[in-house]
Amino acid sequence: MKKICAWCYGEIGLTAPFDERRPTVSYGICPECANLFLADQGVHLTAFLDALNIPVLLVDNDVRVIGANALALSFVQKELPEIEDSHGGDVFECIYAATPEGCGKTIHCSGCAIRIAVRDTFHSGSSHREMPAYLKCERSGQPTRIGLLISTEKINETVLLKIDSVT
Repeated sequence: MKKICAWCYGEIGLTAPFDERRPTVSYGICPECANLFLADQGVHLTAFLDALNIPVLLVDNDVRVIGANALALSFVQKELPEIEDSHGGDVFECIYAATPEGCGKTIHCSGCAIRIAVRDTFHSGSSHREMPAYLKCERSGQPTRIGLLISTEKINETVLLKIDSVT
């Protein structure tokens, strides 16, 4: 699988052996673009994230939102000021985030695939690809299980959390 910078379209490398019969591309950000666009966390960050064609959140080590693209905001049905500096569980409305302990602090959070993937990527630098994750959310007063496939990628001192699909 080729890895291409979503901003400058330069080749970053291979994440798996490339098969010419089934060319697959994964998008990320090259170090040059990361330094250029993420240095000030300003308008350029929004433009970069909006250039990606899947819902993406930019988060820190504690899964607190730093930025999000328009597709992610549409997915969570919130505006960026509502979710900035919020934990992922609060953004996705996980029922465990609504407990007095809060997101990341309950016994259930220790098994949260989103938290595990983000923290692993942050500490090891290793990306995760299409990892299954499940959220227990309240929808119309009823607990609902939402399945996601997520990918993560470290960029400087942040992690891109991509929502590859929803099941």
